[in-house]
Amino acid sequence: MKKERISIKQHKDLKEIYYVKDKNLYRFKSGKTEMLAEKVLDIIAVYDSGIYFLNTDGKYCYYDKKVHVLDNFISYTCYGENKPIMVFCDENNNHYIAEGRNIKRVKDLDNAKQIMFNKTCTKIFYLQNNSDLMIYDIKKEKSTLYAKDMAWFSHLYVTDKFIYQRDVTEKTCDLYLDKKLIASDINKTAIYSDKNGNILYRKDKDYSMLFSPYELYLYNGKESILIGDNITQYKFFDEKRILFKENSDTLYLYDGKNTIKIDDKVQNLYFPEKESYWDEDFFELYTLKAHF
Repeated sequence: MKKERISIKQHKDLKEIYYVKDKNLYRFKSGKTEMLAEKVLDIIAVYDSGIYFLNTDGKYCYYDKKVHVLDNFISYTCYGENKPIMVFCDENNNHYIAEGRNIKRVKDLDNAKQIMFNKTCTKIFYLQNNSDLMIYDIKKEKSTLYAKDMAWFSHLYVTDKFIYQRDVTEKTCDLYLDKKLIASDINKTAIYSDKNGNILYRKDKDYSMLFSPYELYLYNGKESILIGDNITQYKFFDEKRILFKENSDTLYLYDGKNTIKIDDKVQNLYFPEKESYWDEDFFELYTLKAHF
């Protein structure tokens, strides 16, 4: 007998747990279990005001004390972190925006790549023709060109400023923030940002080597600060606490202003694993977000 897959989602404060069992949607809250909807295949996203789910007929649905069947559903592209909004497409690759139980067709997104919301979920960023960055204003229902000829993009956690790559080679790229060139010929697979919008990147000494020493930089929104110029390993806690080991096996601590020598002949850096639980805030669990 084939075992049914159970879909589980939890509310952000863990006071509510939603799950699908025997094709029914349940909520566990305050020690009690309540059935909310029937013919449910999978839970997509849970918010304070409602739940997106997929029913057994392949329809996209929204529950807010009532079940609203929205449209045929093939896959979702992205959804908002803090409000019930989502981009999804049907079997013909027609794209839609769902806000709660309301949906609208958005032709601009049909051939888009790398679709994502801004932090306030008022705009949608996407690539057109694989290299042109566009901004779709949800309220105005209009797309505008932001920049051309880019290979990849993202946006910083605390702002809607774009970070993106141009002039990409097999291992390097030029890095831009909000149309400003930050650095050239950096390692394209080692770009990070923290919760305050600081950007960490590196330049390898020899890109032909598998593990090359590198220069590590912190961009603080105004300038790039060289943390160390012959680094083999580092640990980022925040912009005033960066621990790193140089190729000479000397261990240093950068404190935001000065570089302090800790010890010589250090073989490796080890850090205890942080006990983590599900949380909607990425930076509750991690100090850096990857941008590549």
